[in-house]
Amino acid sequence: QKLTGVPILLNTSFNNNAEPIVDSVEDAIVCYLTTGLHYLVIGDYLARKKETGASHAALETLAPALPNSRRLVKRKAQAEGGALNTVFEIEGTMSHFFARTVVEVSADVFSVLIDADGKKSLHELFEENGVVDDQRRARVSEEMHDLWTQRIVILRPATAIIRRIHELQRR
Repeated sequence: QKLTGVPILLNTSFNNNAEPIVDSVEDAIVCYLTTGLHYLVIGDYLARKKETGASHAALETLAPALPNSRRLVKRKAQAEGGALNTVFEIEGTMSHFFARTVVEVSADVFSVLIDADGKKSLHELFEENGVVDDQRRARVSEEMHDLWTQRIVILRPATAIIRRIHELQRR
């Protein structure tokens, strides 16, 4: 209002380049968290990002899942010199007009996603899959965040966190 004299900001195309315009509060929050937006207003609430950047510890509290339009693929591919290498991918089942059809991922991300059920947190999945070294955790967290930003995977609060939020809301 101080800059323009108009007391409102209206974004008529609130989305990123990976999906259509947001259609729910969850869509708005995911778009906000995975883009360069600085603020988000929902109802009477104003959210502002901290200047610290993505926190691996915070990311590890989220539970990963694959969208219905994605599947995990492990295959052999011929490398230079004729050797066969194992390749780990997330494959899209939709037309390439709507989303990237194949994304190569690390073996660690693949193993975490094999066990992902949308309920267990990344932290729990890291422990189950032996991703315990700090540098490895950071690398896998960064890759998961990147996949989330591209809407290749879904990250939501883990079931235990959702239960805790509901308990706090009842008080």
